Amino acid sequence: MLRGVKTQSRIWAVMALATDPKSKEYDRFFRKLGQRVRALRYEKGMVQEDMLEYGFSTRHYQRIEAGLPINVITALRICK
Repeated sequence: MLRGVKTQSRIWAVMALATDPKSKEYDRFFRKLGQRVRALRYEKGMVQEDMLEYGFSTRHYQRIEAGLPINVITALRICK
């Protein structure tokens, strides 16, 4: 969903900086990531239920867009 290698590289760089779960940067990172994922989904004209095709449950995808922390595997699945 996220486009290109440049976007993936930026995500990895920011994720490396946002490693402390108690920091404001940590929360801000995942909130911004969720907003970006939602915006890209809207651009593609998709609804959350369409994410089932990519192996996400609707509830899991809602949590991603809500800005809750995700792991690296989930980030990579979103990038596809």
